[in-house]
Amino acid sequence: MTALDARGGTESLLAAAPLVVATGIKKVFRRQGLAAGTFTAVDGVDLRIAPGETLGLVGESGSGKSTVGRMLVGMYRPDAGRVEFAGDDVSTLRGAALRRLHQSAAMVFQDPYSALDPRWSIERIVAEPLAIAGESRSNRRKQAAEALRLVGLDESHLQRRPADFSGGQRQRVAIARALVSRPRLIVCDESVSALDVSTQAQVLGLLKDLQDRLGVAYLFISHDLNAVRRISDRVAVMYLGRLVEEGPTEQVVTAPAHPYAAALVSAMPVPDPLAVRSRTRIVLAGSPPSAADPPSGCSFRTRCPLAMPICAERRPAWTELSGGRRVACHLYDRPDAPRTGQIGELMLAALSVQQPTAVKETR
Repeated sequence: MTALDARGGTESLLAAAPLVVATGIKKVFRRQGLAAGTFTAVDGVDLRIAPGETLGLVGESGSGKSTVGRMLVGMYRPDAGRVEFAGDDVSTLRGAALRRLHQSAAMVFQDPYSALDPRWSIERIVAEPLAIAGESRSNRRKQAAEALRLVGLDESHLQRRPADFSGGQRQRVAIARALVSRPRLIVCDESVSALDVSTQAQVLGLLKDLQDRLGVAYLFISHDLNAVRRISDRVAVMYLGRLVEEGPTEQVVTAPAHPYAAALVSAMPVPDPLAVRSRTRIVLAGSPPSAADPPSGCSFRTRCPLAMPICAERRPAWTELSGGRRVACHLYDRPDAPRTGQIGELMLAALSVQQPTAVKETR
């Protein structure tokens, strides 16, 4: 039985009162210097995370994933839309209420080598959130030791420095720091991508174990669908600041509905040599457009082999699919909408005509 099964499955999670709700959130940044101007990093994203759930957020670099995570924990304020955490509008929180949010929501960043101050002891690093909250020194030390034990490290490490640890151990320290104030949500921002494969597996196993023991929810941000598949109950696929598909992880990975999701799935490494030899990969043309000058309508249309005239005219609305899934694609507005799992075949057929070199059989 999986952790998701133990919690009643996807339907149970969707029916539960959400811990986090983001509605139409948007974030615009300004560039300085020669390339001065603005660009929209996140453009109208809606998502929800239930208590004890893991939502994976996947997409290419620059898609806006990290910005979404920072808005959920209050590091950035949305320029439009709203984020609610446990029913409170995050953008309105001030003073003690904002400090409580920072205790209830934490982040684990990508690089364990740069995320920890090399001058500080492990005790000071792990206990920093408690110091900010005004906890006594004795209480900080006690809770830091307990947090280390939770991540599989001994309290004898409290007076050591980050340089004394391996990459995997440093990431455990970073997780301990996130856990020390007993948050309800942890945003894991590419938190295993800098680790080797075996260490990745250990850290993912630790995160799942902590979730089972503590009931913490995760937003797991990654460009690696294999890692997302291992830990996430549901997954949201992001492209150029917008969500394009969302649903139960296994359903999205085995039968993607959006053309971009299908391309991501086709690029997933597989361990079976026989499967690799018989596999056909969807290779997209070009690079993602600039967020400073996005395409009209559907942001993916400039790379989509199935694009239609309407894709340039109007941004696609969400279409609800079976099994708690949804997709933002005009193909699903048509009477002859693709069947479940068919989108990859349609893309390969279109690419074989439009640009035969883009259909790449792995040998």
